[in-house]
Amino acid sequence: MSDSFYRAFEERYRGSREMIKARQQAYLPFLKPLADTTQPPLALDLGCGRGEWLEVLLENGFAARGVDLDAGMLEACEALGLPAEKGEAIAALQALDDDSQALVSGFHIVEHIPFESAQVLISEALRALRPGGILILETPNPENIVVAGSSFYLDPTHERPLPHQLLSFMAEFSGFARTRVIRLQEDPQLLAREEIGVLDVLTGASPDYAIVAQKQAPEEQMAALDEAFSRHYGVALDTLARKYDASVDHRINQMLVMQLEQVVAAPLAQAQERIARLERERDQALEQRQAMLQSMSWRITGPLRRAVLLARKVRQVRISIPRPRPRPRPRLGAAGRVRPVMARALLGMRSRLLPIVRKYPWLKARLRRFRYLDHRLQGLFARSKADASELFGMPCDDDGLAPLALGQRIGHQAERKSPLESWFSQQ
Repeated sequence: MSDSFYRAFEERYRGSREMIKARQQAYLPFLKPLADTTQPPLALDLGCGRGEWLEVLLENGFAARGVDLDAGMLEACEALGLPAEKGEAIAALQALDDDSQALVSGFHIVEHIPFESAQVLISEALRALRPGGILILETPNPENIVVAGSSFYLDPTHERPLPHQLLSFMAEFSGFARTRVIRLQEDPQLLAREEIGVLDVLTGASPDYAIVAQKQAPEEQMAALDEAFSRHYGVALDTLARKYDASVDHRINQMLVMQLEQVVAAPLAQAQERIARLERERDQALEQRQAMLQSMSWRITGPLRRAVLLARKVRQVRISIPRPRPRPRPRLGAAGRVRPVMARALLGMRSRLLPIVRKYPWLKARLRRFRYLDHRLQGLFARSKADASELFGMPCDDDGLAPLALGQRIGHQAERKSPLESWFSQQ
């Protein structure tokens, strides 16, 4: 592969220098505690490429240098005056003194070398680092399904993708005190969205990640990086999957609610329409009732209705009161049976009917007319009695009965007045 080919390839698919430097600002929380010394800390960048990371290190007070095998990449570093030289990564590490470096870094190099070489690189970095120094290894993230299945193989020099669990274990196995996975280059707005789709799950996980490993040191030195190691970085695949499941459940619940509302809406609308119809009918009935109450015929027939209602109440009271069983009486004629019943009924109603009769003079006049007719009937009855006495040649009673019939009710007949006459005589 020519020197110019890989540099042109990086320019197209890796991105511009400015974009790469902006992404690498994510490591600043690890750099600042290491740079806070009286003497600039040493740093070695393996596979420095165009020198973006070298610039970041120099800007933050490190005495940094880089090595790379690609002459085309080194030309970009020389053009910017960056301290970079041609060399192989493991050989450059082996040439370092023990406990001499504050930082050893390698951006997108472990996926280019065999696995055994990666193990040697990590072990040599641990030897060369001073206590509390850190190792940074950045590589494509196979959690991102598109990276693992497609874009990783776009680079012809890639060997195989390395999951972050494997790279972390390699650092811990080599003897580093602690490691931290830093996911990088994800869409910053992805987790802020309430709902995500399948494409977001496939492509949304951080396309790159880095393992930051720290060499054992006294507690004070380790504590300086506690905050940086405790932070959360990037977007993991399982986080996106759970968010997608939650968004799907939310959409399903919304659909179920909409369907339920549609199912309930029709009967509810029918019920509301029926209620409205009943209310209209009620209003019409109330209007008709009000019109009837205000009519002349209703006012004229009012006293008669009250009299009928009162008579019904009196009858109900008489029926509800238990009465002693009457003693047997001799059988009487039709007139003898009717008159006592009418007298008792009228006398019982007298106390209730009398205020009504006094209140309505026309009703009183009507009843007086009935009294006049009753007197006329009594006169006719008296003449009939005289005619009966003359016919039988013996006196007859008020019903025109002969002495034989009269003897059947001796002791049971008393002189009676007409019921209406008796009632009016007590007014």
